[in-house]
Amino acid sequence: MPTYLVVHTQLQEASKAGAKVKEAMTEDAKWLYSWVQLNDEGNPEVIYCKWEATNPEAISKVLVKVPELPFDGIYPMSEIDPTK
Repeated sequence: MPTYLVVHTQLQEASKAGAKVKEAMTEDAKWLYSWVQLNDEGNPEVIYCKWEATNPEAISKVLVKVPELPFDGIYPMSEIDPTK
């Protein structure tokens, strides 16, 4: 299944949204893991989430159910393995 990067920059309610995202996931859209970019004070600034999904719309359908975690975009990804 293709992978996607979802970017979140409006983080006011983000800490409460993880459980809701897990509940809203479907067979067509699964949240795999996230990275958090911190600012100089150590506070979250941007969240980058890796998803596996049939298409971007499947992810969007999940995230619409979690309005406290708006997203800036959904971007297709491919991996580069530096060991190969």
